Amino acid sequence: MNSSNKEYWENAAKENAMFYVASSRTDWKLDEFLNDGRGRVYKWVMPFLLAEKTNPSDLTFLEIGCGTGRFAFHIAQHVNKYIGVDISQGMVDEAEKNLSSLSNKEIILGDGVSLSKIENDSVDVVFSYAVLQHIYEKEVVFNYLKETLRVLKPGGVAKLNLLGNNAKSGIGLRFIQIKDLKERSIIRKYFNKILSKIGIRFRVNENGYLNKIFIRLLNKLLPADFILPLVSIYKGGIGMRGEGIGYKAVLNYFKGMGCKARIENFESANLSHWYWVLIKKNY
Repeated sequence: MNSSNKEYWENAAKENAMFYVASSRTDWKLDEFLNDGRGRVYKWVMPFLLAEKTNPSDLTFLEIGCGTGRFAFHIAQHVNKYIGVDISQGMVDEAEKNLSSLSNKEIILGDGVSLSKIENDSVDVVFSYAVLQHIYEKEVVFNYLKETLRVLKPGGVAKLNLLGNNAKSGIGLRFIQIKDLKERSIIRKYFNKILSKIGIRFRVNENGYLNKIFIRLLNKLLPADFILPLVSIYKGGIGMRGEGIGYKAVLNYFKGMGCKARIENFESANLSHWYWVLIKKNY
């Protein structure tokens, strides 16, 4: 089994590592980059650990696709041991540098298809965000699911971010609540696309006047939890979006492995587009 992504991510790390980890901007400063990770860790990771009634300070925590340490910097401060795996030597080197002040971390260069350097039944938690979506080969994604179960201790838990069926190249729908528009800069991106199509050389800043007016208008006209469907063009390929895997197929896979799993929406995304799978190894 081979991964087609390794060369892509090695080049990405050389070109602009922080941008390829968090592509909302090209000019990240390290403190801003790490602060962006902090908000996501306290939104997606810590509540999950506390809901599982675990004591984070006792845990060995594994992140698939650690990149340059955007999440790791904050997770490692709460757990007993943090292990990060990444496909790119360049990303691993950057993570080592960014996490040099932390003594309880281990950063590992992976092979892009497995967790072969992690021992069986050795970690309490496996986490991954916006990583498996870039794997072009569906069998590799399923192998990471299998490997997750292998490395988890009995009773261990995992939270993995996966793409659904309509994530292949082409036109599809994404869904977002009105209250999330400003946070995720969706309207700014749409404004800029429309303006570029009609030849206006003007960029709508995330905190710019047009962006604020439009979001304020939507907030007044519609309830905050109103779900807005937005047409999006998806681009698949090496290093971009891989094959989507329907959540029912993932649930059936874990059921066949004798493992408890459940699906949760990724924010206000449609389940057929993007979702979390939460796993508990119970055998």
